[in-house]
Amino acid sequence: MAATIEPEQPCSPGRIGEPGDRKVAILFNDITERKRAEAKLLRNEAYLSEAQRLSHTGGFGWRPSSGELLWSEETFRIFNTNKG
Repeated sequence: MAATIEPEQPCSPGRIGEPGDRKVAILFNDITERKRAEAKLLRNEAYLSEAQRLSHTGGFGWRPSSGELLWSEETFRIFNTNKG
């Protein structure tokens, strides 16, 4: 299967051979799997958000190293609180 080259794909152009030669090499990194994984993660986050909204249950997290609290959208709605 040939990879589709998208404009945002990282590439590394560079010259090869002697300075007078007219040779150019362009190396591309295939990021197809990364893009698929990102799309799947976004889809799963949307499903979770919708499930929390429908069931009126929220979620939260805590990062002990920084003391940061993380709330889901539904948790903000449950406590009638704005972000920020």
